[in-house]
Amino acid sequence: MAGYLVRGVVAFCLQRLAAKILFNAALLAISGLVLFNINTPLWAEYSNKVAKEHYEKGLNHINMGYPDLAIEEMREAVRLQPEVMEGHRYLALAYTLRLALNNAIMEYEAMFKISPDTAEVPPVRGRWITENEKVLHNLKRELTQIHASGSHKPLVHVMLGFVYGEEGMVKEAYKELLHAREEAPYLDKENLRSEDKAIAHLMEELVTAMQSSPSQAKTQLDLLLYVLNRG
Repeated sequence: MAGYLVRGVVAFCLQRLAAKILFNAALLAISGLVLFNINTPLWAEYSNKVAKEHYEKGLNHINMGYPDLAIEEMREAVRLQPEVMEGHRYLALAYTLRLALNNAIMEYEAMFKISPDTAEVPPVRGRWITENEKVLHNLKRELTQIHASGSHKPLVHVMLGFVYGEEGMVKEAYKELLHAREEAPYLDKENLRSEDKAIAHLMEELVTAMQSSPSQAKTQLDLLLYVLNRG
């Protein structure tokens, strides 16, 4: 009798242990799916020391809001180690800010060639971005409304491309730049029509203001949106 009781207790304990192991295994599997979701980009790191130095300098320039300096550094990082996706992402964003549309599109395409399924990446968290989150939110809302109204302003697509790129929505950013180029094949900083030059200048002034203070950025945003809504 005692032997049956002992065996019963042992069997019960083994069942509980097996159930616990299965539960923990399932929990671990679910955690793995969350941590390693197929849509989560696997960021390669720069193994080339010189490329990494250029990348870090370029990233610092992006975070501070200096796209021209960022382009110089990121181009070198990409040239030295083109298989790293991050360099292409930030170079595309910097090119968008400088209205180098074709270059920005090419960098996004290089990025998707490395990782075709990538749709989102971490957002830019530079000082000039975090201090102006409300300004960027309002810009995105107004640009979306202008676009929905049927107004055909290619630079609206470019600005949406910048906002999406800053948020890390790289597929959406790429689509907006393609729309801009489709509507205006001439669109590039070197080939702007006279009616677009004023908007392009205001875009540059907005970036400059965002580096200074949120209040100046708000004023510049209001001016930019007034010009966009006027036509």
